[in-house]
Amino acid sequence: WGVSHFFIQREIGYSPHMRWLLIFLAILWVVPARAVDVAGTGNDFLRACEKSDVTTMNQCYAYVRGMHEATLFWVDAFDKFPPFCMPPTATYQQGVDVVVKFLKDRPAERHKPMIGLYAAAFINAFPCAPMPPAGRRM
Repeated sequence: WGVSHFFIQREIGYSPHMRWLLIFLAILWVVPARAVDVAGTGNDFLRACEKSDVTTMNQCYAYVRGMHEATLFWVDAFDKFPPFCMPPTATYQQGVDVVVKFLKDRPAERHKPMIGLYAAAFINAFPCAPMPPAGRRM
């Protein structure tokens, strides 16, 4: 691991379990970006996900599902409040539709990285109920 490992461990409290999380997230980040052309910018996603062929639509579906599951993993692993609350009855195809509509409604934003646009689309479409104030239970 070398010097960088010790720097990370000392500076940000890096635990052995964090190593596996970082590897997992690196794979999620690298593999879709190279294997699927929908993970670049909003323009890439929209161009691909407006096509009607099954292979391309499966890539869009897989991107949305992967991002959603990675978010759920992050929420569970770090005990964080979720950034969005997709209803359990919603489908991943519905998620693709949400992202496509979000991108169509915001052409000036489509040059931005897809990861941020995905998050903004889901936060906009599936907001969570506000957290109760500290010390109070609902």
